[in-house]
Amino acid sequence: MSTITAPWRRGTGTHRADDRIADLTTQLEQMQRRQEAADDFFALLMDDRTQFHALWQSAEYKAACAEDVVSLHEATISDLTIRAETAERRARQQENELRELRALRSLARTSTAPAADTTARGTEHDTEPIDVAALRADHHGGRVIPLHRSPYAQPTP
Repeated sequence: MSTITAPWRRGTGTHRADDRIADLTTQLEQMQRRQEAADDFFALLMDDRTQFHALWQSAEYKAACAEDVVSLHEATISDLTIRAETAERRARQQENELRELRALRSLARTSTAPAADTTARGTEHDTEPIDVAALRADHHGGRVIPLHRSPYAQPTP
């Protein structure tokens, strides 16, 4: 038996294969262009991220360096402050010592006995040269005895 089939007409409907292939090819080309654009945009984003990361690391390094400089300056300022305070203290001490020395000098000038009249002979202030050799010969066969061993020394308490 034979079957009778109706002849099928190819390509006469709304979904012709050639048109569908052309549409799909166009869509594929559009998708490839979009993919390329997305890849380009993603590459730009990655470059921006890389640059941002490098700048961020550079900023962190510079901030750390600035903190080091600030801490060194603070230490220097602290050291200089201590030195200045020490110098001021020394200056005050030296001023006080100078005042004391001036007072002593003034006191010494006013309280010293007047100098003896050296023009008149026979006064109590006139002395003759001392013969040291005779003194040495008198004391224990030419030796000078230290004061603390002398028989005339007074015992210390």
